[in-house]
Amino acid sequence: MKQSFTVFFTTILGILTLAAMSNAGERRIPFTPGEKMSFQVRWAFIPAGEVQLETLPFDVVNGVKSYHFAMTARTYPLIDP
Repeated sequence: MKQSFTVFFTTILGILTLAAMSNAGERRIPFTPGEKMSFQVRWAFIPAGEVQLETLPFDVVNGVKSYHFAMTARTYPLIDP
């Protein structure tokens, strides 16, 4: 059983490595300005709040083009003292 898992894991790792190497010449940007991700935060089974992460347009920081993200977190009144 351990040997089967090792062979499977090694095969998957090899495939992922080859896929990463094939894209090495391309410079794809993983995020684009305007994308938003929203999450609901829970404390055990109780909804505690919401978090939103947004990708903003690029900024230049110390002469380097940089990603700019904004995160907003809000707790629900039940949790907020």
